[in-house]
Amino acid sequence: MEKLICTSCIKNAGLRFLAEKLRDPSDKRFFETCGHTGGFLNEDNVDQLIQEFFVNGSIPPSSGGTASVYNIKATGINELTFESELDHDIGLLSQYKPLPLCHYGPPLYKIGATTKYQELVIDEVSGCRRKEIWEEVIRVCKRVTLEPDSIIYRARKGNSLPPALEKEFDSNPNPIEGRFNKSGEKVFYGAFDIETCLHEIRVALTDWIALATFIVKKELLLLDITDITESPPTPFENIGIFIRKILYSGESEYPLCQEFASEIKNRGYDGLISSSFFKQVHKNDLKNIILFGQPAKDGKISMTSTNKINVNFISYEYSFGPMGDNKRLDVKAIELLTKQYKDKLKLVESGRLELDEFERFMDYYMHRFMNIMENS
Repeated sequence: MEKLICTSCIKNAGLRFLAEKLRDPSDKRFFETCGHTGGFLNEDNVDQLIQEFFVNGSIPPSSGGTASVYNIKATGINELTFESELDHDIGLLSQYKPLPLCHYGPPLYKIGATTKYQELVIDEVSGCRRKEIWEEVIRVCKRVTLEPDSIIYRARKGNSLPPALEKEFDSNPNPIEGRFNKSGEKVFYGAFDIETCLHEIRVALTDWIALATFIVKKELLLLDITDITESPPTPFENIGIFIRKILYSGESEYPLCQEFASEIKNRGYDGLISSSFFKQVHKNDLKNIILFGQPAKDGKISMTSTNKINVNFISYEYSFGPMGDNKRLDVKAIELLTKQYKDKLKLVESGRLELDEFERFMDYYMHRFMNIMENS
């Protein structure tokens, strides 16, 4: 007889919501133990549910990586305690087979700690080696030309509409710091579609929103950092992971993005094409265009029209995760641990450290890393 779990007995609202989505709504059963008549989960449904809720639902926001706080072991018993209704639900879901949830100690590349990131941020390499790293990154990104008559958009928001003048929609003459510019550096932030513009300026219903439509007047040489050609031997050398890390992290990665933009500009590019931060939660491939200087004033682009934008409809799709996923990674502790690992590895490579001593360090390394993840 198939072993089924009553969805009505799940106490956590988010977990129950996801469980109801997984079951067949037309199929109901009566459960003698609880007296409920309703939906149920089979073994496959339970596996899907714990993956979606406990694993996917515990990926920290703005980390720039894909590592979850929790994961599922191949064997064993549950190691997690939430001191909430989730403890009851874990017991319910594991009544027929073990639910081996655990704190996850992921490979470092899953939190964006690739070799490029290690050298630039943690090791803080300088001089020729730093230039070489950026050259390697730029080399695998696609070089594209934006032809004349191409259309791009730029939006502004505020308490009132700005004058419908081209200079009002060119690069900000008094720029504050942005992802690809330092304070005082003039950069044009635009997009290839209107919705991306609205996401990027984070509109509210009380905002007055103005949109300018521009036409490209001269060929623009751009570096498309969304189109990467590479065959890395391991994920640690994956430049795509490195770029995703610095683009999708919070303001802590602004200095690295600004340095990246400066390196692109110094190689003669007019700008770059970048994934929108909001591509992470959108079905479409949202892309930004970033142009250096004041492209309208310089005659590279020309404004053809302006419009007031009215926001008519907003909708969200969402999923759920455990409240325990509001932890934040102790990045400083991870950086220190990573430096220790690299120092030890260099000693092994030079023959100054015995392999058995390195193995003992690796045991300490993994134990320390797990503690950092659990206490973050």
